[in-house]
Amino acid sequence: MELPIPVVPVEEQQRIVEEVEKELTRLDAAVGSLWKVQANLKRYRAAVLKAACEGRLVPTGAELARAEHSAAQDLPTLSAGWTWTTLGSHIDRIEEATSARRDGRRESERRNLEQLRGGREQDLR
Repeated sequence: MELPIPVVPVEEQQRIVEEVEKELTRLDAAVGSLWKVQANLKRYRAAVLKAACEGRLVPTGAELARAEHSAAQDLPTLSAGWTWTTLGSHIDRIEEATSARRDGRRESERRNLEQLRGGREQDLR
């Protein structure tokens, strides 16, 4: 069967081959870079995990206290008997007191209920 097909001149074929080889070289370099990045990511992940286990990712309580103390040095001097505190610290104390009061009330209510029942809590179950 005689089917005519166009043929590119040899010089053009060589130019196309050179261009393809140039792009393949760039691709090989990109793949090599990706392998390096992947290896670096494994090292970075291990370093972050190590830092987390050693407590170096977030400030420690001592570091936070030092930072709070240095910030407090910028505050004006208070009258005798007064101290500076943080709002968060104050809220924590209020929550602790409220929780303790609520727990004490529960215990008191349980004792009162036992007295009303005459110690027969088992009978009511």
